Amino acid sequence: MDLKGAEVRNFYKLSCDIGTNDETIGDIRIPHYQRPYKWGKDIVKQLLDDWSLENQKNTDGEYFAGSIVTVSTSKADVLLHQLIDGQQRFTTIYLTNFLLFLLLRTTIREALVGKQQIAISGLLDKFNTSIKYAVTKDIPKIIDIDDLEESFDAGSDSNETALQKILDEYLSIVHLPSEPESEEDFSERYIAKLLTFTEVYLPRLSYDRNSYNLSLCKALSRIIVRSDSQHALKVEVDRSNLTNECIESVYLNAVEQIFDSLVEISKIRSKGRTLSPFKTSLSIIDSAVAFLEGVKLCVIQTGNSEDAYTLFEVLNDRSLALDDLDLVKNQFYRSLCISSKNTNISDEDIDKEIVAREEQWGDKVFKNNTDTNNKLIAFLATTYLTGSTKIGLKSHDKFRDAIKDYLNGYKDRYSCKDLHKDFSIFECIRQFLDIFKLKANGRVNKALEAEFSDKTDTFKTVHLLLALGHEGVLSGLVSFILQYIKLNHTQVFSTDIAKKVLEELVSDNTKHLEVHEQARIFWKTTLMAPDYKPAKDMANHIIKANKVGSESLIPNSVSLDKKTLESWLTPWRYRSNEVRVKVLFYRLLQLDLDGNGCLKEAAFSLSLKPKEIQDMHLDHMEPSSPEGAVQSAYYKYGEISRDDDVNALGNMFPMPGSENMAKSNKPMYTSFDFLDNSGLETHWLTTETKSLFEKYHLDSGGVKVPTQEFFVERKKI
Repeated sequence: MDLKGAEVRNFYKLSCDIGTNDETIGDIRIPHYQRPYKWGKDIVKQLLDDWSLENQKNTDGEYFAGSIVTVSTSKADVLLHQLIDGQQRFTTIYLTNFLLFLLLRTTIREALVGKQQIAISGLLDKFNTSIKYAVTKDIPKIIDIDDLEESFDAGSDSNETALQKILDEYLSIVHLPSEPESEEDFSERYIAKLLTFTEVYLPRLSYDRNSYNLSLCKALSRIIVRSDSQHALKVEVDRSNLTNECIESVYLNAVEQIFDSLVEISKIRSKGRTLSPFKTSLSIIDSAVAFLEGVKLCVIQTGNSEDAYTLFEVLNDRSLALDDLDLVKNQFYRSLCISSKNTNISDEDIDKEIVAREEQWGDKVFKNNTDTNNKLIAFLATTYLTGSTKIGLKSHDKFRDAIKDYLNGYKDRYSCKDLHKDFSIFECIRQFLDIFKLKANGRVNKALEAEFSDKTDTFKTVHLLLALGHEGVLSGLVSFILQYIKLNHTQVFSTDIAKKVLEELVSDNTKHLEVHEQARIFWKTTLMAPDYKPAKDMANHIIKANKVGSESLIPNSVSLDKKTLESWLTPWRYRSNEVRVKVLFYRLLQLDLDGNGCLKEAAFSLSLKPKEIQDMHLDHMEPSSPEGAVQSAYYKYGEISRDDDVNALGNMFPMPGSENMAKSNKPMYTSFDFLDNSGLETHWLTTETKSLFEKYHLDSGGVKVPTQEFFVERKKI
């Protein structure tokens, strides 16, 4: 690793090379793949508050605020540091210095107007330091101290003339309006001049993405600093006519908070003393300088971007600075930027493409969604793109490793078209979640509602897998669906075409038969197998064979028979894997028997409202806890055997909640009255159960009590 070194430094040393005596100030550049500035007022306030608290404890005023990772390079003989990690911290500190420059600019004007000769020299020193770290180009010398002293020593008339000349030249150089602040159009002139200043002299902080540079300059020009002989420094921000409000307003919010915090800190530093407006301004400025000198960052500097990015990933391994989605997204952007050398993509084209994908990622993929579903999108998309079976929904820290391996396969030839295609896959997954109505909560009820709906087998399978928590199996079905869409409908993943196919996969069993057949196999395997492993193995085969880079659609299945189903249903007991048993019962309620006793589609489907399905209970016909009054009406085979029999499949029946609650712990012979009331009187499952009960019962005290044979034989049907 080309590690130049690591040093703890304050703001004024952050952009100097490590390992040399060269103190040349470098520009800070944020790469294309980095997200924009995001810190809210609360985090900005916390940074300044933490420093202030530490400053009160320690006289040296030092406070360690974390680390940044940079790459030291040079471009056109200009020292340049790419900021790979820590841009939120650095940008906040940079904004503090730029605000300090603006505060000094206005305060020096007031010192000249108010003839504060003693203060001007110190203010000029602070100004010259601040401006060097605020902008890249040198500005002309603003005030000659010797000329200033001569103007103060001259006679009254020549004094005023000389001072006015110095003031006029000063205002011109620093781009401040010459009109009084009370003028109606002062703010408009102020903004225009400051915008010109930032465009001419250029902020030391810049971005590879030109749109971000424009937003930064736009925001910096909207910071209006006011002061006069009767009032200390005051900061206003103008939010009208912002070009990119969601980015520019974040800068402005931060500056507002920085100033408010500096005001409060200056009060603490003044220890309750009442100061004149001018001295209050000086105190605010001194607080800003103390902050910039006292806040320390560990600068880790490398000589190449690969090593820097490795450090970046290590530092963010537990998502301390970025969330997982940003880390994944950055992988794509970074691959595009690296490939630009080989694919002849201009910086302008990269900027346009990333802006477009940023909108797609933020507005069409992850906007207005739950954290649970966002992780599901990332998991399903990553699985299809990479064909990896080693990642899981909960191992989202491994997503970026899988994506990194996938992007490395392009061998630095990743194009704008490739980026668009990959982001469209993420968008297709979002469409899939929305069209299939996948929610983070209530998944079991949704799966049961799906069984009674007129939706397709694919729709029912998707909801069943989610209800069981089998997202790994679902990823296989989703990869199959995406591969089907790619090969049969849209090689470039047109999201409009994909949306149409997904909608038909929900509503029409007669179209896209390959997908529905694969979904049925997943449904059957999931319900028949004793655990999730056979379905997961099948999903893994599909994932590996049907990733985005393959050019064929390969289905998969496993061989399961009746004995496989019996292997887990026979020992099944109440409350064990109840979802699968409920689904099986609900499917039976929608089937009929033919003349040979085989199941077939019912002529009339059972129609239940979602609330009725949610209230449907799978419970005991013979109660597990008999009521005490009439013990003779209950099944008694022996305490151990009784629990096994009444909690087994042969004693279960789905029943509306109201009927089940009314039945409560009443004896089994009463169950049929409640089933009749629920509308299931003529269903074959009810009539078959009645026949078995008539055959296998004992008469006890004038009522019928089931025998053990009843439970055994009913389990068979």
